[in-house]
Amino acid sequence: MLCPHWDAGAGFGEMPVSQNVVNAMFRNKSIVEQNAKRLFAANAVGTSLKPRWHRAFEASEAVMGSHNDMLNPVFLNFMRQLYVDVSLSR
Repeated sequence: MLCPHWDAGAGFGEMPVSQNVVNAMFRNKSIVEQNAKRLFAANAVGTSLKPRWHRAFEASEAVMGSHNDMLNPVFLNFMRQLYVDVSLSR
């Protein structure tokens, strides 16, 4: 799972986008914002991260089975969601 309660979203790549998919994307965005607030509350000094702070990332095989699994539907949905998050934040 990408993060708790994240919706990988069957139908995220369909056009036209249904209202259910739009709602799921906004829920995902809210989850990411809440996680970011917790992360920075625990690891920030003023407006910067603590010195030598780092974050390790792991993905289960459901997200990416190997280095070459770039077309995995769950990974594609994750990347699509990141694009939408960035686009909506502008």
